[in-house]
Amino acid sequence: MHEKPSYKKLEQRVKNLERELESRKKTNAELTEIKQRYERLVNTIPCALYDYIRWPDGTTRFIYISPQCKRIFEYDADSIIENPDLLWNMVHFEDIERLKQEDLSANQAGKLFQSEVRIIPPSGKTKWIQLTSRPGTRKVDSRSVWSGIIIDITERKQAEEALAESEKKWRNILVNTPQIGVSIDTRGRIVFVNKHFLELTGWTEEEILGQDWFELLIPPEIQADIRGVFNQAMSGINELDFSSYENEIITRNGGRRYVAWSNVLTRDRHGDICEVTCLGIDLTERKKAEEELASNYALLRIAGETAKFGGWSVDLNTGRIT
Repeated sequence: MHEKPSYKKLEQRVKNLERELESRKKTNAELTEIKQRYERLVNTIPCALYDYIRWPDGTTRFIYISPQCKRIFEYDADSIIENPDLLWNMVHFEDIERLKQEDLSANQAGKLFQSEVRIIPPSGKTKWIQLTSRPGTRKVDSRSVWSGIIIDITERKQAEEALAESEKKWRNILVNTPQIGVSIDTRGRIVFVNKHFLELTGWTEEEILGQDWFELLIPPEIQADIRGVFNQAMSGINELDFSSYENEIITRNGGRRYVAWSNVLTRDRHGDICEVTCLGIDLTERKKAEEELASNYALLRIAGETAKFGGWSVDLNTGRIT
């Protein structure tokens, strides 16, 4: 016969069950908090999270997509899960084949998938989206589940297009301006020169692009000073993106030209300085005339001081002696 448990043993079992029940309640509460936190996060972040499967025949399906999808695609999550063709049919006709190929290649390689495409949702307003995903360990019907995010990048693309258009107009101005034009990257390499610069210096575009501005065109005795001015400008220490400077440059045949520069910094979409564009005026002839004029004044002053018949001076503008 089995011995009946004593009262103390029963009491201990009850206590153990109570502790286990309390532990489960605590675990359930923690799980509920984690779920609520996840839902708050999903509903707050400005992108849609998704789980996605692709079969060998090309059939695809979303098994999960977060509520933020409605802000991007103008369809709720249930509609997209029930009919995955909704999203494929939104993709711009110029982007659809590229997207399919990128999706296929990523799935075959089992590596990171990323693509940027245009979509046209029901409102008819074209949007740009970025899709990023990678395969996880979870499988459905023996197929890997790809988890990822979808971001509306319309504003970024519009800014990039506006920047590209602005840069195009700026380049056209540089090409056609009667001034000397040159652009230098953050390393001091020449990335652009206009026709007037080439005519002044005697270099060809093929010879000069990619070369070090300082080593090729700046006289050795002022290279350190000019590099210092350049480095300070490219560091962004100054609040203004505009500056001016005057210095000599060396031409292809070894001659020197004195140029007054107006410099404008160019920044990328992140706000980081990527190059400086310089418009210059050749002051060589004016500089020579000023030096000659100063020399003539000096000679006349000496002549006036040493002349036996008293002091005199010459007005070089009128030729009158007084």
